[in-house]
Amino acid sequence: MTTTLTVTVTTALMILLSSPLPSMAQQQQSIDSDIAITIVSHSLIDAGSGITNIVGEVRNDSPEKIGWVQVSGKFYDSAGQFIHLADGPVQLGELRPGEKGPFGIYIDDAAVSESIANYTLSAGLDSDFLQDKPAALKVGVGKHGMVERGVGLPLYQVIGNVTNTGNLPAESVDVIATFYDAAGNIVDFDATVTSPSTIPAGQSADFIIVTLVGDYGNWTAEMQSIASVNATAESSEYLAIMVP
Repeated sequence: MTTTLTVTVTTALMILLSSPLPSMAQQQQSIDSDIAITIVSHSLIDAGSGITNIVGEVRNDSPEKIGWVQVSGKFYDSAGQFIHLADGPVQLGELRPGEKGPFGIYIDDAAVSESIANYTLSAGLDSDFLQDKPAALKVGVGKHGMVERGVGLPLYQVIGNVTNTGNLPAESVDVIATFYDAAGNIVDFDATVTSPSTIPAGQSADFIIVTLVGDYGNWTAEMQSIASVNATAESSEYLAIMVP
């Protein structure tokens, strides 16, 4: 699918501002009391078979930790008619001040996907519930890059480990890898669980992510555009230790 998009980005409870797709120089911000969420970058991905994804990243610009950020998208055709509404959560349940988290909005309706000419994004809190988890998961990324896995498709692989520095077992440890181009814009993201998914106190577990990146059929070029990878983690008990 080839389309030219004009994108408008907002965050919760603020006025709508125009922004080309994607533009980090024209980031939009919303403030609801002390809550400030910035949609940092975003892009539309043609996943093939009539499926369209919007992937992007938000940043918590609030002075306090926030939780359960949801990003909503409104989609319009070339005549400016509203045709679809969809949303998706930020992959991290809690965001500390200055912390970023990726989100994905998925559209699996081919008629809608083929008609999208414009869209708007807004971000807000789905819930104000916070567990106030301590930071105790140390995430390390080892090798990452394109690989051949015998499936006839180019794949991007990230190998690393998570160490539980806390005093309790870390259960259901999720790892989220976000891929960036040389300009710092998000290319895509993917997630997995560690093996094993529960990490005892003081111990480590490995993870591996093997994924397709970017537009359908354009995977090689988009994987070659990846300049850096950031991996973070979250468990039922702990957040990741933030790394500058």
